[in-house]
Amino acid sequence: MTTNSLGNRLEVHVLNAGRAEGESIVVRTPENTWGVIDCYARQLGDRNTNATLSFLRERNVGRLEFLCLTHPHEDHFRGMSHILEEIPVRFFWRFAGMSKEKLKFLVYYAKMSAEKTGEQGEVENADELHQIFTLLAKLRRRCKGPLKFKHAVLGQQLYPVPVDQNAHFQVWAMAPSGSATELYEDGIMRCFDGDRLKEELPRSHHNLVSIGLLIIFRRTRIILGGDVERSGWADVVEEFGADKLVAHAVKVSHHGSSGAFDETVWRHHAADGKPLAIVTPFERFGLPEKNVMERIEAHASDVLITHYAPYVRAHGCSLETVAAIWDEFGARTASAAGDFGRCTLVFDGEGKCENPVLVAPAMKWADRSRLLR
Repeated sequence: MTTNSLGNRLEVHVLNAGRAEGESIVVRTPENTWGVIDCYARQLGDRNTNATLSFLRERNVGRLEFLCLTHPHEDHFRGMSHILEEIPVRFFWRFAGMSKEKLKFLVYYAKMSAEKTGEQGEVENADELHQIFTLLAKLRRRCKGPLKFKHAVLGQQLYPVPVDQNAHFQVWAMAPSGSATELYEDGIMRCFDGDRLKEELPRSHHNLVSIGLLIIFRRTRIILGGDVERSGWADVVEEFGADKLVAHAVKVSHHGSSGAFDETVWRHHAADGKPLAIVTPFERFGLPEKNVMERIEAHASDVLITHYAPYVRAHGCSLETVAAIWDEFGARTASAAGDFGRCTLVFDGEGKCENPVLVAPAMKWADRSRLLR
């Protein structure tokens, strides 16, 4: 399979930035245009650690049709400023809520929270979020071809523009709902007394406003779950309809956490045949959870994971075992800048997927036992 002669195909590339952290999805549409959902760079000062940017550079992508920021968690936005600085973008979609003025409060909240922790990484993340919205404001004001914005909310068709429900390629927002958006915004604003940040900060639940996407290519349906949690999926079923949850592939929401798994939703996903499932782990928080993966297995034709590190750490593998894993799967050490796991799916318009391409350290969940022999 080569991505240089796409033809009448849809490509979905699910990326992990190495060390089982960070998520990004790159879409190549049947019209041979490109879109990106989320981004992650391990080191903001080293663009070679930005898996998304490296992927786009390797393919000489000079323009993005759309760029989507699902929600303001650093494992989904860290390094997005790199893309905005290097590659022209036609449409930018972001989580709903937070007007232009209130967005300043979100950035201020992130900065003050980071200062309270004193952790350099948190300070960098807050600065990056500020930089992203600063760049977007500049791009909005440019004279030639200004960037077009949409705040994605459940049930909204995001693409194509103008809206065409008969188009052979479509992108829809499945989440967040209006009620979740309002709850999130209220939570941010409760952190302030007027313009001053309160001494004690309530925890902000950014996953409330995570965008979930439905990509349609003729009869093919792909769901990208972002970090949508169980309450968000309940809103999808109630407001969007269970029939919209049927899928040929699902990017599992919130890295395979129990808080995002819903048995009923997965039964809907598999109502017309078991879909492929793709998981982006977040090792620092112990995700994915093994019991969740096993439950997903019951509903999926196959489960792919973009990095094997959680199994290495969870089972306390020796250095000799780790070395054997690297040899068997062709992976590089976790310190290498190019250690980007990738799962690539190529679909026709009838829901049929070519053999998935797994770039180490990505692997099949079913192969995990081979790591521990």
